[in-house]
Amino acid sequence: MISIFKVKPIVQSLLKPISTFFYPYKTQVLLFFFVVFGLQTTIAQEENFIIPDSLLKLSYDELEKRFYEGYYASKEKVLPFANTYLKKGRKDRNQIKIAIGYSLIGYTYGFETKKEYDKRLAYLDSAIYACKGINHEQYPLLFYINKSVVHYRFGNYQKALNGYIYSHELAKKKESKFYEIIATNNIAIIKRKFGKYEEAKLMFQECVDYEYERLRKGVKDPSAYLYELSQLITTYRLNGQIDSAHILNRQGYKLAKDTVAKRLFAFNEGVFLYYEKKYKKAIEQIKTFFPNEKKLKFLFEDYSVINAYLFLGMSYEALSQNEIAIQYYQKIDSIAGEADLIISETRWAYNKLIDHYKTVGDKNQQLFYTNRLLHADSIADASYKSLNETLKKDYDIPQLLVEKEALITDLEAKDDQSSKVILGLSLFSLVLGGFLFWNYHKRKAYGQRFELLMNQTKEEEQKPMQEPSKDSDIGISESIVTEILQKLNDFEQQQGYLKNSLTLNSLAKELKTNANYLSKIVNANKHKSFSHYINDLRIEYVVTQLKSNPTFRKYTVKAIANEIGFKSPDAFSKAFYKSTGIYPSYFIKQLEKQENVAP
Repeated sequence: MISIFKVKPIVQSLLKPISTFFYPYKTQVLLFFFVVFGLQTTIAQEENFIIPDSLLKLSYDELEKRFYEGYYASKEKVLPFANTYLKKGRKDRNQIKIAIGYSLIGYTYGFETKKEYDKRLAYLDSAIYACKGINHEQYPLLFYINKSVVHYRFGNYQKALNGYIYSHELAKKKESKFYEIIATNNIAIIKRKFGKYEEAKLMFQECVDYEYERLRKGVKDPSAYLYELSQLITTYRLNGQIDSAHILNRQGYKLAKDTVAKRLFAFNEGVFLYYEKKYKKAIEQIKTFFPNEKKLKFLFEDYSVINAYLFLGMSYEALSQNEIAIQYYQKIDSIAGEADLIISETRWAYNKLIDHYKTVGDKNQQLFYTNRLLHADSIADASYKSLNETLKKDYDIPQLLVEKEALITDLEAKDDQSSKVILGLSLFSLVLGGFLFWNYHKRKAYGQRFELLMNQTKEEEQKPMQEPSKDSDIGISESIVTEILQKLNDFEQQQGYLKNSLTLNSLAKELKTNANYLSKIVNANKHKSFSHYINDLRIEYVVTQLKSNPTFRKYTVKAIANEIGFKSPDAFSKAFYKSTGIYPSYFIKQLEKQENVAP
């Protein structure tokens, strides 16, 4: 990556200082992108460093300035400034300078390997420790945010989220709106990553409003505002609000004129051309995104590149140029698979690749991408549950409680509305009590249904073959009914109901009868519709597997649904509940509990 200070005037117009804190002009520029993107390099730390004579008389500001100006050069040009800064701070016994020195050295480590990740964290921990006992508006808050960025870039989303939430609360205590907004932005990105678009949209809107207010008050540089606006536009698009996203993008496009950020909005225009079904123009527009992408890595993250590949692939597919489309979907896998990126776009690409290789009959490639998809789903499921619980417990609920306290304080200040507060709290208590009562009985019922399932014997699970209905009952001769029932019995024994593509017509064809006969015979002899008959067979099968096969219980609900023929995990969960009275996730959880307590 090139130095952002060597591409004037365009980059300067985008990356002017966005705060009036401790850092001087050019230091603040790169600082913003450290705490938002986590800029990286692969420079290694030198041991036994001796300060060169040429650096002995440089001030802290001069050392820091030269560090950032040469950030993307060789280690000989960067590390001496960081090491000199640290040694100078130690000599002066200045805790803040020591902390900054540690952080500068830490910035020279990247995120690609576990070793670099650990090194960068170690230096940031040292920076935080150096600030111990100091009451400063910026430190160690900045280092906590940077730690979270490191965790995020390495794929440790849980630690990243914990750090962002802690930084958000610390920024509020220090009344540092600048860092509070950065933490809010990063929490919103994680919310959006896991599909919480409405919540993320509100948070990005808060960031946009903050930056717009700064512009209104006289800040001339729109770079931070444009960045937050681009995040909001992406969230609108993912939320299906294409028209609103397009309107906002046109506004950003005009404001971003003559800045690097213009490329973000230009790329979005290509996406909107796709939605307008102007596929050739969409391809031309999106391809303009790539020429400087590597040079401007701090703006164009893996997520942006994946999006570009996705819409290029879909545009080529819409033009029936499937071979080119597949190449772009494979590029998505090359990025997402290597970094274990958890975003919805990768699922789409994997499904496209699976369908393609299924169509051409390449089972090896079909299996490869199926495994990729299952792996991605397993990571997403595990991360979603953990992160969702953290967001609720440590961010959403505290935010709601703050809002609640503000409302109560406001209401109590108005004597004429005091009765409404009491009434509202009483109603809340009543609703909460009702919810807890309902939840208790629901859990009790679930427990009883679980025990009932566990106590079923194999004899109870294996239903005897039905006596055929009489000719006069359904208008089909008894001999034909008996023949079809025998074939259905064989179909059940061979577990034919596990096929993904099974339909009434396909099974009728397989049994050498017609769909009308088969439907009537199932209704009369199984006492249920065809779809309920198939679903019940699948549920009986999966219950037996889950009870007897510990490995099967390790699968995600999505994987299990696909394994037994359901088109979606939602359809599987509904069918399981209808048949057993509990959900599969609850059943698996209870089975795991029993296994863990077993002697």
